[in-house]
Amino acid sequence: PKQFGGLGFKDINNFNDALLAKLSWSILTNPQCLLAKILAGKYHKHSSFLDSSVPNLSSHGWRSLCIGKDLLKKKLGWVIGNGESIKVWSDPWLSLNTPLQPMGPVPENTQ
Repeated sequence: PKQFGGLGFKDINNFNDALLAKLSWSILTNPQCLLAKILAGKYHKHSSFLDSSVPNLSSHGWRSLCIGKDLLKKKLGWVIGNGESIKVWSDPWLSLNTPLQPMGPVPENTQ
């Protein structure tokens, strides 16, 4: 910051992370856009954008988007709805401090 004798430049790493998160949010909220469709066809055909992974041979662009996606996932909340896509044993639960999850053995017939 200029007030501390700096030149007034933004923290480039934080700025980059913010832009990646913004682009990831755009893909998440507008899955019908061309970019979202192309990425879905290439990287997450059988899963949602939030559940997608980073394959070893993925592009630098996809890897970067996944950084933005992971930043979003840390702070996102969601509505349960009909409960079909809930993963009780692996999804984070509402908490003010740390993600909470149920305790106990996972029943054999759950995913």
